[in-house]
Amino acid sequence: MSSEPRFVNRLQELDTLLRYSQNGYYPVLFLYGPEGCGKTRLLKELYAKLRTREDFLAIYVDAQSTGEPDKAVLAPPEILQSISDIVKEIAGPIGKAAALAILHVNRIFKRLSFKNKHVVVTVDDVVRSLGYDIIEIYTKNLLKLLEELLNLGAESVFVLATISEGVSRSLLARHNYVILT
Repeated sequence: MSSEPRFVNRLQELDTLLRYSQNGYYPVLFLYGPEGCGKTRLLKELYAKLRTREDFLAIYVDAQSTGEPDKAVLAPPEILQSISDIVKEIAGPIGKAAALAILHVNRIFKRLSFKNKHVVVTVDDVVRSLGYDIIEIYTKNLLKLLEELLNLGAESVFVLATISEGVSRSLLARHNYVILT
């Protein structure tokens, strides 16, 4: 029996995220909700819907993970390998390192063709992993990631992160390059 909670009562949200995935979304979208409300399950369902589609490149990062890189990151093998290589160079918990690793566009994405690809990058529970002191800088770097992927030729890009702390919501709400929902 799977340890994943069932996916229920979130079809409208999933449809919205699928639409953003197809069309792209600018700037970075942060999903805010209390711990245990289903944000992680929603992101994993989105990843499951996109991972087998040829026209998508989907990446899910569990920033809280303390396990192996292949548990902290769900991605195509070539991206998972690149992230794993970078994670080895970054000290700290695997999930935190993976969240930081996805910012290394040159090392992860430069060898890939983005022609006719929709790129979706999701980072789950990022603030508890990275901390309040760097979340604003990290968020600006997520925006830079989005823009660089577009410059590399992606058809569309959607960067989504989740947060559950009210303090981080206040910090991020001050910036026009972040949308909180």
